[in-house]
Amino acid sequence: MNRLLVSLLGLPLLAGCDANTSGRPIQINMALGSTAKNDPSHFVTSTGWDVQLEEACIAVGPIYFYANTAFASAETGRWNRIKSVVGIEKQAFAHAGHNHFNGGEVRAEWLGQNALNVLNPTLDPLGLQNGLWGEVKSFSVYLEPPRKLLAANPCLRGHNAFARGIARKAERVVPFEGGLDIENVGVNRRVEGLKYSATFDDGVGVAISAQPNAWFDQADFDTLDTMTTEGRFVITPNSQVRVAWFIGARGIGSFRAAALQ
Repeated sequence: MNRLLVSLLGLPLLAGCDANTSGRPIQINMALGSTAKNDPSHFVTSTGWDVQLEEACIAVGPIYFYANTAFASAETGRWNRIKSVVGIEKQAFAHAGHNHFNGGEVRAEWLGQNALNVLNPTLDPLGLQNGLWGEVKSFSVYLEPPRKLLAANPCLRGHNAFARGIARKAERVVPFEGGLDIENVGVNRRVEGLKYSATFDDGVGVAISAQPNAWFDQADFDTLDTMTTEGRFVITPNSQVRVAWFIGARGIGSFRAAALQ
């Protein structure tokens, strides 16, 4: 039984209550994609790489919206030294994914899964979703492997996420591509404590978008050393770029929610 259904079954009778009583059943519109005008395909990383994406896709879902404020430990926002299992050391941005998160009451949820084509300028509507009236202060996105219907999706190539593009720095030009697979360990597949402030009511709309600039913000493309026959450098499972991507795709800046107009 899902979290929201449990909340709905536990509601008292609402006859005679104020129309804005917290917990009143509602329906909201959800969509995948960005409402912003900026181009998500081009960005400059903190490591100084100018990145132009040609493809960027990630499997998302379920998605939950919560009543409580996003929570992250005092570690969040600091630079930590990551000693990964692949034996490399690079600076990486701490994020809420490693911390305990208590979002409180679920205000709305989408229990499906879809391939979010980050570079697609149009929104992908998810339709009306059941919810509860009240303030929303945070949300979570689950990054599960592609389910049966998405397994053959060319956008994902069978991975949790896929990206292809060109990174430039000074005289260096690095065409790259690769997939991200997220292990089912602890809360690795949850992006929790994402900030969003709104009041959910009937007819409210919200769009959830991925932020590819966060994926590669700490990537050093110079470390890629495996090349395809087409001359593309591959983001291999043991590469520094993959480690940076793994952290960035689950960081506090990896997803945004915005009101649908």
